Amino acid sequence: MSGILSYARSFESFGMDEEAVGAYDEALVRDAHCWEAYFGRGEALLGMFVARDEGGSASDLGARAVGDFERALSLAGSARGQVFRSFATALLVVGDYARCENLVEAWFGDGHEQEFDARSDLFYMLGFARLFSGYADKGIEAFLEMEKLGRSIEDSLFGRAVCFLAIGKVDLVREIQSQLRAELAEAVRILGESGCNSFLDVARVLVMIGVG
Repeated sequence: MSGILSYARSFESFGMDEEAVGAYDEALVRDAHCWEAYFGRGEALLGMFVARDEGGSASDLGARAVGDFERALSLAGSARGQVFRSFATALLVVGDYARCENLVEAWFGDGHEQEFDARSDLFYMLGFARLFSGYADKGIEAFLEMEKLGRSIEDSLFGRAVCFLAIGKVDLVREIQSQLRAELAEAVRILGESGCNSFLDVARVLVMIGVG
């Protein structure tokens, strides 16, 4: 089993997502309860969705990715934290913002103890889920919570810049851009020019500049 998973990961590392999916399929034929195979296949399918979707044309890939992450979460045991963050990210990418927000808020509400970095990741997701649900002010609040943790401050700034971009506060966008490293400042510029109507837009730009 470990050999098949290793092959699958190698395919992913070379951007061969379809081949990776095939390898993970084979792993799941051998062990239908292997959370790592569901997790890996979910990542490969999500990568394919990001690359291919245009107006819902690859929605089946997105749905399959979400399903794989959800299955992995049910099997992962002590690795649930890692899988949970990927599951929430997948929901963001496919545009299921309400479910992402509810999932993250429930996770916090259940009192899960997490490291600051993990909590920061979840606030990042929560911020974008709220923004693209139409609540930019609540999105900004979530990004500010990241900063209070003292981690991922630049990601917090980036999230707020996207919020201000979405609501047309150009002066505040420019003010934040001057505080960002070059790659993230460039991402904000591109989003300002090309449009920022979904988290998929954000994800694609981050992948394009080598950050995502």
